[in-house]
Amino acid sequence: MQYSNSQMVGPLYTWFGVNNAILQDRLTSKREENAEAEADRILESFEEDMQKKDAEIERLSSELEKKERELSWLKAKMDSMTDVPIIIAGDEDDFYPGEAKDFVLSAVKKELDATEARTRRHDVLKDVLAANDYQAEGEKCAAEVKHLLSNYSGMTPKLKKGLEDIGFKFDPSDHQKVKYYGDDRYTIIYASTPSDKGHGGKNNARTTIKKRFKERCKG
Repeated sequence: MQYSNSQMVGPLYTWFGVNNAILQDRLTSKREENAEAEADRILESFEEDMQKKDAEIERLSSELEKKERELSWLKAKMDSMTDVPIIIAGDEDDFYPGEAKDFVLSAVKKELDATEARTRRHDVLKDVLAANDYQAEGEKCAAEVKHLLSNYSGMTPKLKKGLEDIGFKFDPSDHQKVKYYGDDRYTIIYASTPSDKGHGGKNNARTTIKKRFKERCKG
């Protein structure tokens, strides 16, 4: 008995040793689970941060693009100015680059056409028109409106896009109501189903051109 008691016995041959080994195994497993959970948490946090960064980059890119357009607009505006401006702009800002200039030159062109040739008035108006490179953008856009609305029978996706391309914004709650560049002063309400397809289209064209381009239009 004394000999047996003096022999070294492995820990797994005793009840205490077995319980201790089980506890150690559980402890190791728990540590591994915690490590995996922490790694997952860090990864999720990293992905969330990356998504926020991507959204911020997209927002800043959009802002940069907007500023670049504004700078381009201002540069074009400065390039078109002379040392002694003929007229000074008021408080109405352009909805798009060159809008006010186009309106003024359109009026000059109309007056020029009604002025007798070989007169001082005619020569000055002609010189102003030539010096400012009148492109008649408003007239071109008016022609596009007439084309879009010539056979109006309701607001179609194609017509909606065409109107949006020339600056009209649709009311989110009413797709028959549009506002030129979102300005309440220039609101147009289109009929859902006009009784006279051809006549209704012409009336819509007249109203749209009047709000967008000039006081009245022919045709």
